[in-house]
Amino acid sequence: IGFIREIIYANNFGLSSEFDLFLASVALPNVINTSIIYLAQHYFVPSYNKIRKLSEADGKDFFNYTFSWFIIGGVVLSILLYLTSGLIFNSYLSSLSVEKQQLGIRIFILFLVTIPLNSGMSIIMAFQQANFNFTYPAISLILLNIIVIIFVILFSDLLAILILPISFVAAYFAAFIFLVVLVKENLTFLSAELFKIKYNFSEIRILIALIIIEGSSLSYVLIDRYFISDVSVGGIAALNYAFVIFSLPISLFSIPLITTMFSKFSNSPQTLNVDFKNSLNMNFFIMIPFVFIFFFWGDYFLHLFYERGKFTSGDTLLTYSALQYYSFSLVFLSTYFLIVKILYSISQYLFVLKISLAAFVLKIALNILLVKDFQQDGLALSTSIIFAFLCISSFFFLIMKNTKINGRSIIEFLIYFMINGFIFY
Repeated sequence: IGFIREIIYANNFGLSSEFDLFLASVALPNVINTSIIYLAQHYFVPSYNKIRKLSEADGKDFFNYTFSWFIIGGVVLSILLYLTSGLIFNSYLSSLSVEKQQLGIRIFILFLVTIPLNSGMSIIMAFQQANFNFTYPAISLILLNIIVIIFVILFSDLLAILILPISFVAAYFAAFIFLVVLVKENLTFLSAELFKIKYNFSEIRILIALIIIEGSSLSYVLIDRYFISDVSVGGIAALNYAFVIFSLPISLFSIPLITTMFSKFSNSPQTLNVDFKNSLNMNFFIMIPFVFIFFFWGDYFLHLFYERGKFTSGDTLLTYSALQYYSFSLVFLSTYFLIVKILYSISQYLFVLKISLAAFVLKIALNILLVKDFQQDGLALSTSIIFAFLCISSFFFLIMKNTKINGRSIIEFLIYFMINGFIFY
């Protein structure tokens, strides 16, 4: 459904400068919202499972405690971003006209409303997933995207680019209410216990580490938006459309696999090695053929899905070039997502923090180095290099930490599925 939403974007806005402005304006709120979703999963699920094993009542209290503080944190963060919005936009949209900067700030401020709503939603979804209830979190995201699609179809001619932030605010409200209704029997918001210190320092330290990890890991889009003046008009939009196609197999296959396995990793450490090997083989089997599809035939997909309305054949060529550079890292990214769940389940937060910060610095350096000669393609290439770095470094670290994992057999399976990919091609 989210992919259909992007197709409608392409029809209504194409690779226009207004859509570039929208993507640049919502980059920071989007990074924050996505970070919160992953933060909620990586912090809440293992902690909740540990607490619930001791007492179901304590598990319920932990859910309410975390839910309340995530929403309060989201509200505080939105207020701080609102107060500093002018400073934020002057830092990376100073090359644009005053009129466009003002429009960008309006889009940015509207999107800030979604942060506290997303914070509450993320904890409820993590709570459902920890209890192996995967359907309702998925339905809430489908509902969110359907509302956005309806608003864009009905009102884009009337409100132009402003329809996008307005539709997202309405959609987040609806999805938040839907999830709250599902868990209302377990929910006690703003209880008297909220301001008591109930969890030890190690939990807080893990939470802070996760905030830094998720913020730095998901900031690559934000870093790319900073180079908006160095790419051609529509270059940022081309990166967005290319990454949507690139992410499609991860959304359809990898994320469901990883989401279900993460709860199993933290609940069943005795079968971790077998579960990891089976999950990795499934990931290779699915993702490697998609690398060939996107690199050799990605333009056909772009033509089929996007090329209509304001999205021209020239836009297809621009987007396909970026997609080819992204496609190299599809296996690396999907594999890293799986490995990092293992690392979280065995409490290796410090290593993930170190490589995330290293990747953040490397991404900035690569963007500066590549954007002058390759423009938006350089930004896509730098992202692919980062995904490869994260995957390879975490893979070898995991093998060193867990000697029962046979790294050689995994590499052999990778080669086997690469050969399968060539046959497929």
